[in-house]
Amino acid sequence: MYFVDSPGMRDGSVTCLVVLDRVHAGPEALWRDLAERLGAEVLGARVLEVDYVRETTRVEVRHRPLATPTLVPPLTAVQRQDSRARQG
Repeated sequence: MYFVDSPGMRDGSVTCLVVLDRVHAGPEALWRDLAERLGAEVLGARVLEVDYVRETTRVEVRHRPLATPTLVPPLTAVQRQDSRARQG
């Protein structure tokens, strides 16, 4: 038995830890948000922690970067406050 480590044999996926500033109602919304934020095809996601007090979610994500990623600009402080005011 032998192992081959060749770039051609890899699937090009990347695994990373992401901390989201929100809690999603279901897996579809979570995957959609991750795909938009990462500009990638999400291959797998495992929720590690949900903090309802801070409204954060820690997720381990396996994804494949797209050829032309769509970057989502970070929320400004005003947008964040507006978003929280609408949720509350």
